[in-house]
Amino acid sequence: MHIFKSFLRFFKDWQDDRQLQSEFMISFKEALQDTNPITGHAESAKQQVQRMVSSLIKNANAFYIGKTSGSDGLENRWNDKYKKGGMRYICPVYQTTSNEYANGIERHLINYFKNNKACKNKVAGGGGNTNGKVKQLVYVAWK
Repeated sequence: MHIFKSFLRFFKDWQDDRQLQSEFMISFKEALQDTNPITGHAESAKQQVQRMVSSLIKNANAFYIGKTSGSDGLENRWNDKYKKGGMRYICPVYQTTSNEYANGIERHLINYFKNNKACKNKVAGGGGNTNGKVKQLVYVAWK
């Protein structure tokens, strides 16, 4: 009987935690920091993008740098990963149709920020469509 009561208490606490967590999950519209992402050749844009990210994350407890593609890619990434992970903001910082440029900017940013304790991803790669006609976004998500 004691084990059963312990389980019920655990289950109720778990439900309360899940309810509290869902109440604090932020919608994409609330999280999106609507700035104009930087465009242009990656080599000439990387310092400007780096300064933009530095400004956005200066008080962050945790942040991710990533890449996505397509018109709804950023919202999909928010809903699939960052919303559930407790992030509060997301902002596109660089936009291009070149997968090579987007990968270069993402890699540069992660290499630059990887020693920051708040940086949660230390290796670039993953997201985005490699088709040269689709919008590629490099973004930062933080809390």
